[in-house]
Amino acid sequence: MIETSALCSSGLHCVFQFQNLLSGFLAVLAAVGTAFVIWRATSLPVSHQREREKISQERRRNHGCLLLSSEMQTLGSRAHQAGATIRVVAAENHEVTDTVRQKTFLALPTVIENWEVMSLLPPEIVQLCLSLGRKIDDHNFDIARAGTFVDERFRRIILERIGAVGVNATQVRQAIANLQAPE
Repeated sequence: MIETSALCSSGLHCVFQFQNLLSGFLAVLAAVGTAFVIWRATSLPVSHQREREKISQERRRNHGCLLLSSEMQTLGSRAHQAGATIRVVAAENHEVTDTVRQKTFLALPTVIENWEVMSLLPPEIVQLCLSLGRKIDDHNFDIARAGTFVDERFRRIILERIGAVGVNATQVRQAIANLQAPE
């Protein structure tokens, strides 16, 4: 006969031992559950904050694209008008006055100088904008020092650069349109 007194001295003692074992297991389970709930509660606001930031960033990028596209359209028109003014002044053999300079200067779009907006755009568009900025600076430098447009080589260089500014502005607008096109 097997002696059970070594294992459980009485039925009541066996129930207490089982209860201790069960409560220990449930305490570990409750601790793991509590840790999971705490982790989930702390990560939930972080994930919502990331989602809000992502939506805000997308809105800023779209707003910047719309501004840049509009400014590129204006710049293309101004470049075309500046080219026409240069042709008229050259045809009339007039000197370049401050009024003519004012009409032929091209302004760099203000959104290009906003690094926060530009940082949201793809590098290809940023590179096109930087190239455009260099062309505008070169154009404005030449216009500032121009006395006349009689010299055909000088006039041709300026008109070609103005044409390149118009083409570059169109390229930026097209790149933005491709960026915003639904896939």
